[in-house]
Amino acid sequence: MKITEKLWHEGPERISICVDGCARGNPGHAGCGLVIKDAEERILVKKARYIGVATNNVAEYTALIDGFREAVDLGAQEVTVLADSELVVRQMTGAYKVKDVKLKELFAEAQRLSRNFSSAKFVHVERKNNKEADLLANDAVDSFLRRDKEKAESRPEEERGKVQGDAGKKAGAPIPHADSGTGKKQGAGVRHGESREGADKRREGSGKKDGAEIAN
Repeated sequence: MKITEKLWHEGPERISICVDGCARGNPGHAGCGLVIKDAEERILVKKARYIGVATNNVAEYTALIDGFREAVDLGAQEVTVLADSELVVRQMTGAYKVKDVKLKELFAEAQRLSRNFSSAKFVHVERKNNKEADLLANDAVDSFLRRDKEKAESRPEEERGKVQGDAGKKAGAPIPHADSGTGKKQGAGVRHGESREGADKRREGSGKKDGAEIAN
């Protein structure tokens, strides 16, 4: 899901970008949200996006990248990023190294986009001071889960019919006889203390084979 709302006429020179990401389960269903304001605190852009299954840090970086892309479209020159992720802020300012492979890719993209501005500052804020972006990120996940549930509930009969049909096909398969294909012959009757050779000679002498009479 992607919700973008733009409210501007001319590109502002200085803007602030509030970004946030969330993941239900970490990793889990994830979303990102951002709010861009001009120097007078007027809202220019609001955006919420569901990004699939991801970690919280991936969601945070995705929100930052989305914010930078919107800022480039606005033509902004001076950007201040407000984020409640201390990891993202410290990595973007060089205080922390980026070790995770996936985050390295996102970090590189965020750094590349930041070079579009004459200045880019990063400020760590408390979560309570980042409620707008947090709400958008969670709304993105909630909207996806709600639509996914409604979609699943709309076709239960169809799904059950498919499962029953598959089970019926398997039930119709023939079951082989337990003795088929074994290649074994029934053994000849051997009396107590008698060898198999002796039993064969005895039957030959009696003119019978396996208990069946042989006509002359």
